[in-house]
Amino acid sequence: MKARLALTVIIIAALPASAHAQQPPGCPPGSWYCAESTEKPLAPAGQPVAPVVPATTPSRVSELPPLPPEPSPQTEPPPAPPPPYARAPSQSRPPPEAERPPPYAYQQRPHAWYRRNEFGLNFNGQLAFLKTSDGLPTSMVGLGAALRYRAIPWLAFEGGLNVAAGRDYYAQRRTEVAGTITSMVFFNPQHRVQVYGVGGLLWAGASLRDVYGYEYMSYSYFGGLVGAGLEARINPRLAINGDYRVFLRTRTDAAAAYSPEFYNPTTGRTSNTSAAGYFNVGVTLYF
Repeated sequence: MKARLALTVIIIAALPASAHAQQPPGCPPGSWYCAESTEKPLAPAGQPVAPVVPATTPSRVSELPPLPPEPSPQTEPPPAPPPPYARAPSQSRPPPEAERPPPYAYQQRPHAWYRRNEFGLNFNGQLAFLKTSDGLPTSMVGLGAALRYRAIPWLAFEGGLNVAAGRDYYAQRRTEVAGTITSMVFFNPQHRVQVYGVGGLLWAGASLRDVYGYEYMSYSYFGGLVGAGLEARINPRLAINGDYRVFLRTRTDAAAAYSPEFYNPTTGRTSNTSAAGYFNVGVTLYF
């Protein structure tokens, strides 16, 4: 028993000595276990602490990678010198003929005042200057309307109805109603003012009245007319026209065979044919 107790004391006494002998540097004396510390012991007061370099960091400063160069301030390039002063070409004389631009050719648009397949409604008035059998001047005045169809630039067709009143060759009070079918030929349809010729057929009926307004005689006529005039376009939808027309007609009623209209006492000749000229002025609305 005493031997076991003495052995235990000897082992316990030997342990500190062996631990002290195997302690790594930097461990406090008498420590049972002290691992090798990577921390550097604190420096005495007043002295700077050296930086701890990790294991992966190169041990020498020369082995450190070079620092990137500091960016130098960018300087703008000096401005380019201004170009030398260039004098403007002299305008005292015109450029030669070869350098002049060609003159602009103004081309007139064809049919500027005409729209294809247009209809027109014409309102017109007539004035005829006549002479009586005694050589005295007389006249007849009329009003009318016509429907016009213009299918191509230079040709139009027109149908109209007119009413006229006044005194005739024998100074009798006369009233006439006439219907016309005419064709109009436009010689310059591309212009604003157009020249035209007109020709066609007419039917007319006339009635003679006495001083009291009672009808005592009536006639009917068939004939033709021709004329020429001008039409001016105010705008594409409005135009005015004026022309002079001459008609030639003959009676077609049943009394024409035994009761002629005209009688010449000097020669004794009779006739149912009449002719006259009149002015026609109108306004046309195109649509």
